[in-house]
Amino acid sequence: MKTYKGGQTIHTNPACPCYMLDEQQKGASRFFYYAKASRSERNMGLENLPDKKIEGVNNNKYLGLTSAGQRKTITKNNHPTVKPLKLMEYLVKLVTPPGGIVLDPFAGSGTTCMACQKLGFKFIGIEKEAEYVEIAQKRLEAIEENRQLELF
Repeated sequence: MKTYKGGQTIHTNPACPCYMLDEQQKGASRFFYYAKASRSERNMGLENLPDKKIEGVNNNKYLGLTSAGQRKTITKNNHPTVKPLKLMEYLVKLVTPPGGIVLDPFAGSGTTCMACQKLGFKFIGIEKEAEYVEIAQKRLEAIEENRQLELF
């Protein structure tokens, strides 16, 4: 391996699966980054739910932190680990065979189920927290409405 300006590692071993990508000067790491879910994506379909405060300590600027690191964000979707929809679409396509069913035993706010619905895969989502089940249902309804609009 060689390291180039900017710290990018380029694979020089032809046996490495990343070799071809690196030979094209594009770098394999471009496949491993997805931007965090935007505020609009995070709250899609939740317009009629009450605002909630995200509690806890984190050092993430997206969540609107004070200098002490305390979260102060008011949002509709207060699930702590909302995934980007594009990432979950990629993963669903990567591992699900045609006609397959995706099982998400920790559905949370429903991003994996949304990805399945958007891509036309069957899915089973399981979540024990009633608050997150409601959020997931509303987000799934929003995806279905968007799919129906795209059909016309």
